[in-house]
Amino acid sequence: MDDIIKQCIDGRMSVFNNYNITDESILKKIDDLSKKINEFGEGCKDAMEFNDKFMKSPLNDEYNNLVVEVAKSGVKADMPSAGEVIADTVIDRAKTKIRPSRANLADKRDQALRDIPVVGDVMQARQTMDLLGRFKKKK
Repeated sequence: MDDIIKQCIDGRMSVFNNYNITDESILKKIDDLSKKINEFGEGCKDAMEFNDKFMKSPLNDEYNNLVVEVAKSGVKADMPSAGEVIADTVIDRAKTKIRPSRANLADKRDQALRDIPVVGDVMQARQTMDLLGRFKKKK
Protein backbone atom coordinates (compact mmCIF):
# COMPACT_ATOMS: atom_id res chain seq x y z
CA MET A 1 0.00 0.00 0.00
CA ASP A 2 1.16 3.53 -0.81
CA ASP A 3 2.49 5.45 2.23
CA ILE A 4 0.24 8.42 1.54
CA ILE A 5 -2.82 6.15 1.41
CA LYS A 6 -1.75 4.71 4.76
CA GLN A 7 -1.49 8.27 6.15
CA CYS A 8 -4.99 9.04 4.86
CA ILE A 9 -6.35 5.96 6.59
CA ASP A 10 -4.45 6.66 9.81
CA GLY A 11 -5.75 10.24 9.78
CA ARG A 12 -9.34 9.07 9.50
CA MET A 13 -8.95 6.41 12.16
CA SER A 14 -7.13 8.77 14.56
CA VAL A 15 -10.45 10.54 15.16
CA PHE A 16 -11.39 7.66 17.44
CA ASN A 17 -8.27 8.18 19.58
CA ASN A 18 -9.79 11.45 20.82
CA TYR A 19 -12.41 9.54 22.82
CA ASN A 20 -12.32 7.32 25.88
CA ILE A 21 -14.24 4.40 24.44
CA THR A 22 -15.14 1.65 26.89
CA ASP A 23 -17.95 -0.08 25.01
CA GLU A 24 -16.54 -3.32 23.59
CA SER A 25 -19.04 -3.41 20.73
CA ILE A 26 -17.94 0.03 19.53
CA LEU A 27 -14.27 -0.93 19.84
CA LYS A 28 -14.99 -4.00 17.69
CA LYS A 29 -16.78 -1.84 15.09
CA ILE A 30 -13.77 0.49 14.95
CA ASP A 31 -11.39 -2.44 14.51
CA ASP A 32 -13.56 -4.02 11.81
CA LEU A 33 -13.90 -0.71 9.96
CA SER A 34 -10.14 -0.18 10.11
CA LYS A 35 -9.57 -3.57 8.51
CA LYS A 36 -12.14 -2.85 5.77
CA ILE A 37 -10.63 0.56 4.98
CA ASN A 38 -7.12 -0.90 4.87
CA GLU A 39 -8.28 -3.60 2.47
CA PHE A 40 -9.98 -0.91 0.39
CA GLY A 41 -6.74 1.11 0.37
CA GLU A 42 -4.76 -1.89 -0.88
CA GLY A 43 -6.79 -1.81 -4.10
CA CYS A 44 -5.91 1.82 -4.89
CA LYS A 45 -2.81 2.99 -6.74
CA ASP A 46 -2.50 6.44 -5.10
CA ALA A 47 -4.07 8.76 -2.54
CA MET A 48 -6.17 10.63 -5.10
CA GLU A 49 -7.79 7.45 -6.30
CA PHE A 50 -8.27 6.28 -2.70
CA ASN A 51 -9.98 9.50 -1.61
CA ASP A 52 -12.18 9.70 -4.70
CA LYS A 53 -13.32 6.08 -4.42
CA PHE A 54 -13.66 6.22 -0.63
CA MET A 55 -15.96 9.25 -0.74
CA LYS A 56 -18.30 7.39 -3.12
CA SER A 57 -18.15 4.04 -1.32
CA PRO A 58 -20.45 2.69 1.39
CA LEU A 59 -17.39 2.62 3.64
CA ASN A 60 -17.56 6.41 3.87
CA ASP A 61 -21.12 6.23 5.18
CA GLU A 62 -20.13 3.48 7.62
CA TYR A 63 -17.17 5.59 8.80
CA ASN A 64 -19.31 8.73 9.24
CA ASN A 65 -22.01 6.81 11.12
CA LEU A 66 -19.42 5.31 13.44
CA VAL A 67 -17.89 8.72 14.13
CA VAL A 68 -21.33 10.00 15.13
CA GLU A 69 -21.97 6.94 17.29
CA VAL A 70 -18.65 7.34 19.08
CA ALA A 71 -19.18 11.05 19.57
CA LYS A 72 -22.58 10.41 21.13
CA SER A 73 -21.45 7.61 23.43
CA GLY A 74 -17.87 8.48 24.29
CA VAL A 75 -16.23 11.11 26.42
CA LYS A 76 -13.51 13.13 24.77
CA ALA A 77 -10.17 12.07 26.16
CA ASP A 78 -8.87 15.58 26.78
CA MET A 79 -12.16 17.00 28.03
CA PRO A 80 -13.24 17.15 31.68
CA SER A 81 -16.35 15.26 32.67
CA ALA A 82 -19.66 17.03 33.15
CA GLY A 83 -19.28 16.68 36.92
CA GLU A 84 -15.85 18.34 36.83
CA VAL A 85 -17.20 21.23 34.76
CA ILE A 86 -20.11 21.72 37.17
CA ALA A 87 -17.84 21.56 40.23
CA ASP A 88 -15.42 24.10 38.73
CA THR A 89 -18.30 26.43 37.87
CA VAL A 90 -19.75 26.25 41.37
CA ILE A 91 -16.33 26.89 42.94
CA ASP A 92 -15.63 29.84 40.63
CA ARG A 93 -19.02 31.40 41.37
CA ALA A 94 -18.51 30.95 45.09
CA LYS A 95 -15.08 32.61 44.89
CA THR A 96 -16.50 35.61 43.04
CA LYS A 97 -19.16 35.99 45.73
CA ILE A 98 -16.72 35.54 48.62
CA ARG A 99 -14.00 37.96 47.45
CA PRO A 100 -16.24 41.04 47.37
CA SER A 101 -17.84 39.96 50.65
CA ARG A 102 -14.43 39.77 52.35
CA ALA A 103 -13.48 43.20 51.04
CA ASN A 104 -16.82 44.63 52.14
CA LEU A 105 -16.42 43.11 55.60
CA ALA A 106 -12.93 44.58 55.97
CA ASP A 107 -14.18 48.00 54.84
CA LYS A 108 -17.11 47.84 57.23
CA ARG A 109 -14.85 46.75 60.09
CA ASP A 110 -12.42 49.60 59.40
CA GLN A 111 -15.27 52.10 59.18
CA ALA A 112 -16.76 50.86 62.44
CA LEU A 113 -13.38 51.22 64.15
CA ARG A 114 -12.92 54.73 62.75
CA ASP A 115 -16.31 55.68 64.19
CA ILE A 116 -15.02 54.99 67.72
CA PRO A 117 -13.52 58.36 68.78
CA VAL A 118 -10.14 57.31 70.24
CA VAL A 119 -9.62 54.26 68.01
CA GLY A 120 -10.44 56.28 64.91
CA ASP A 121 -7.87 58.93 65.85
CA VAL A 122 -5.22 56.25 66.48
CA MET A 123 -5.94 54.59 63.13
CA GLN A 124 -5.74 57.94 61.34
CA ALA A 125 -2.44 58.77 63.07
CA ARG A 126 -1.02 55.36 62.18
CA GLN A 127 -1.97 55.76 58.52
CA THR A 128 -0.35 59.20 58.48
CA MET A 129 2.84 57.84 60.03
CA ASP A 130 2.94 54.99 57.49
CA LEU A 131 2.50 57.46 54.67
CA LEU A 132 5.23 59.77 55.98
CA GLY A 133 7.52 56.78 56.52
CA ARG A 134 7.37 56.05 52.82
CA PHE A 135 8.79 59.48 52.01
CA LYS A 136 11.46 59.39 54.71
CA LYS A 137 14.99 59.08 53.33
CA LYS A 138 16.87 55.98 54.26
CA LYS A 139 20.48 56.35 55.40
